[in-house]
Amino acid sequence: MSQVGRNALCPCGSGRKYKNCCLRKHEQGEREQGARSRRRFSGASGLALEWLGSHHGEAVAAAIEDGFFAGCEDDERERLKVLPDELVEALEINIAEWVLAEGRLALGVGLDSPMPTAMSLVLGPQGPALTPGQRAELEDLASRPLRLYEVVESRPGEGLSLRDLLAPEAPVLDVRERSASRTLVQWDVLGARVIGEGDAQVLSGALYPVAEDRVTSLLDVLRQALGPGSGRPESAREAANARDLVASIIIDEWLHRLVRPVQVPELRDAGTQERLMLITDHYEVLDWSRLSAALAAQPDVEGNRKKGWVRLAPGEPETGLQRSLLAINPGKRKDRLEPFARTQRLADEGRVWLESVAGDALRFLVRDTVDPMTLLKQKAGQVSPRSSGEGLRERPAAGLRPSTGSAPAGTEVLQQIHEHIYRNWSDEPIPALGDRTPREALRTDEGREQVVRLLKQYEAGESRRAREEQRRPVDFAFLWRQVGLERDEALRP
Repeated sequence: MSQVGRNALCPCGSGRKYKNCCLRKHEQGEREQGARSRRRFSGASGLALEWLGSHHGEAVAAAIEDGFFAGCEDDERERLKVLPDELVEALEINIAEWVLAEGRLALGVGLDSPMPTAMSLVLGPQGPALTPGQRAELEDLASRPLRLYEVVESRPGEGLSLRDLLAPEAPVLDVRERSASRTLVQWDVLGARVIGEGDAQVLSGALYPVAEDRVTSLLDVLRQALGPGSGRPESAREAANARDLVASIIIDEWLHRLVRPVQVPELRDAGTQERLMLITDHYEVLDWSRLSAALAAQPDVEGNRKKGWVRLAPGEPETGLQRSLLAINPGKRKDRLEPFARTQRLADEGRVWLESVAGDALRFLVRDTVDPMTLLKQKAGQVSPRSSGEGLRERPAAGLRPSTGSAPAGTEVLQQIHEHIYRNWSDEPIPALGDRTPREALRTDEGREQVVRLLKQYEAGESRRAREEQRRPVDFAFLWRQVGLERDEALRP
């Protein structure tokens, strides 16, 4: 979880400093979450694990190697040994819970007999002495399967609403979860176990987050593995096999993610295939009338002073689509103009063109350049923010003060950037859709599901960034409209 400074604005949006608003509540939530985890593995679960280790230690170790890590190659197992401390802790929690909930121990039983579960040994006549409450807690844990959930709603510091992606028609589950709800956002997907705690439902403790770009393929694997009609197994044994299969697939996906190097995608403009850059020039407008008249006289320019202008490239021969060469946006001040381009070449050519058209109706002030690749690498931990030079500003003209605006960071500016970058998104081939365009993908039920999942992925990523940066998220409603989808209807199970 990203840390909020004590003197920073509170993430709840109250406008007050964090230390004077939600800090105490969040600290209390962390204490309660930690206490709950400690109770779980120091109470009934801790007692069960201690007993299993002392009575069946070798069988438990073998079950972990042959069960929990069954899908890992030798090189992946080696990389798991050098994980950061925080990931080691998560791994240990997930292993311990798996042993109790799904682990099966090879204790010399016959080949035709299923291996006993670890929990059946704990709850059996030779198991540890348990109070009725401890036994009920362990029985509840054993009865709850590991499932793949989508976050329908996140209430930071309070809880989550979860939909089972393998049974989307089932009721949405409301769970009390103070810690994970501060990092999970709407449309995040995770493997989890929902258990009872008093009169509430909570997450058991083991979590298996799924990378945004892996959700569709993971769902495909799960559905193919389970096959049609798998939601209603005919026998208890079939139900147990289906449960174990779902758990193993989710665990394998999570383990592969732990050891998979972070891949930062190469960002290129769809129209020019040039490296994507976010470049905004700032001008002082000396004569609005002359500027408006000059732009109105250009055959490749559309727009007006109120909404801004856009310079368009000639239409493509096959599709007739016109791509934006330069977005000429009104500035926040009445005497400012902020042309935006998405590559270095388009920005340089756009500046030469605009200044030749406008003449002395404009005066250049400063250029803001943001490298989105550097920002992605920062988030992946591959470069230091201080040394990255992600926000570069060209020296202003002599005698002029630089614009007070920073590199595009506010939601309003980011909204404009996204709408320009995704101007023709619905008609551009996208690798996540099998190199089909969103319009082409929508022609089939499978493709429609992929488009909706992709739009959810966009929204989830933006919600997470906005929460970290304490701002409103960019509204992707324009993309839903662009492909002709009614968002609320498309999101119904």
